Amino acid sequence: MVENPRVLVADDDPCILSLVKTVLEIEGFSVLSASNGREALREVEDHRPDVVLLDVMMPVMDGVTCCKELRKNPETATTPIVIMSAALNLAELKETGADGFIAKPFDNDELVSLLMNRIQERKQQTA
Repeated sequence: MVENPRVLVADDDPCILSLVKTVLEIEGFSVLSASNGREALREVEDHRPDVVLLDVMMPVMDGVTCCKELRKNPETATTPIVIMSAALNLAELKETGADGFIAKPFDNDELVSLLMNRIQERKQQTA
């Protein structure tokens, strides 16, 4: 089990950012945040989170583009990424290279479980 796993949450809606941050901090996560994909790329570069949670629809750079950029970079290519969206098109999202998907609105326990599972899977792959 990862102690205080670090998660980056990227969403342009401050209410959703606040809600997700609160839920994850209660569950023991250390939470970083970004309001668009470009900020998310910088945060990942600077802080190397254990998992990244990206909203699809964001200004400046959307979550799909951000995910693809993270996958292209050898230093972040294996970072677990979960995409969240209110307009979830699984066929389209599978092409992003993300490790998981969650539809908005989501169940808090489901979100926490999904993020922890992706972290554990990555740790097992690199062990």
